[in-house]
Amino acid sequence: MSSVKQISTKGSDVQKFFNASNDLLKDVKTVFVFNDINNKMNAFLVTNDDKTYTFGGNFFGVLGLGHKNPIDKLVLNKKLSQISLCDFRYSYQHCVGRTADGKVYSWGYNKFGVFGDNRRNDSLHKPKLNKYLKHEFVVDISTGFWHTLALTCEGRVYQFGDNTLCQMASGIDSKSISLKPKLLDAFDGERVVSISSGAFHSLALTESGHVYSWGSNDCGQLGIGKVPAIRKPTPVIVMGLKVAKISTGFDHNLLLSREGYIYTFGCNECGELGQTTKTTEQYLPIRLNHSERFVDIESDNSYPFSAALSESGDYYVWGMSRQHDIHELNTKPKHCKAYESFIELFLEEHRITQRAVHNFNGNKNLHKRLSVQLSHQINISADNVITK
Repeated sequence: MSSVKQISTKGSDVQKFFNASNDLLKDVKTVFVFNDINNKMNAFLVTNDDKTYTFGGNFFGVLGLGHKNPIDKLVLNKKLSQISLCDFRYSYQHCVGRTADGKVYSWGYNKFGVFGDNRRNDSLHKPKLNKYLKHEFVVDISTGFWHTLALTCEGRVYQFGDNTLCQMASGIDSKSISLKPKLLDAFDGERVVSISSGAFHSLALTESGHVYSWGSNDCGQLGIGKVPAIRKPTPVIVMGLKVAKISTGFDHNLLLSREGYIYTFGCNECGELGQTTKTTEQYLPIRLNHSERFVDIESDNSYPFSAALSESGDYYVWGMSRQHDIHELNTKPKHCKAYESFIELFLEEHRITQRAVHNFNGNKNLHKRLSVQLSHQINISADNVITK
């Protein structure tokens, strides 16, 4: 049994922990923070010696410890240690991790086949390697509510999980569950370079800048008009549009063009499209009316929230922001105070990192912001120690 200094949540004690030279976080290289469906913070911390620690609400067992009990102190997750974890994704009931050598692990709740391990059950699982993808080098992963996508270095897209709303696409029975990864070969011969999943739909971006969508379309999240759910990847067509980046929200989407314009479509009940229109459903992409051009976009597939970075280095947010449990609604882009990254923005506005944070110790602001979030969410006494 090893012990490390504890995290206290009392103001200066938190900051002292994050600043202390001998504390664990001084050795952390990657951090991933997310809120579960009970709005409880959860986190994974990977150290330079490749040990993975975790704590949080653990609803549905999303910490990968084999149970669903809340964890109020950092615990070593042996199954996620010494495997070179470099990326994480969280969904409604499970997490997916990707390693530096392109392997995929899943853990949490597997009722809908989201592990892709040819099994479906209600039990809570510790992290498990996806043996069906072990011969592929996976470079990106994306999770919807009950489905998972994996993108390989050669541009192949695999999918597994629930298909009730056509999330699986490409000829799979609309009511079935895909228990093993299935290759999605439906992009007109184009190489896919990016994937992004909403709750019940998905997008893929090709090397030539084309976007494909499939899945649920109840509020226009496919961007192809007012049609039923689609089980085959279908081109999202805007005349002359070449896309540089895609980002999905719960049931809305952002597209960033190579010229720096943002297009949005899907649900707009909380202003997440950033449009002046009062419609709650947008079935075709529409360009964001803004004087600036943009270089990056980001959204959250568990919440109606959108963010963008302009060419001038300014951050903008719209939709529903969740600041210290106060829900603030912005129906058009709102200029934010200065941030150094989307990670800082999401920690402040949304209490999550959204993506895995690398070079964590190279950014003092991230230390500070994360310590504040810990003080709001985690109840760890000054006498508790990190064990096993």
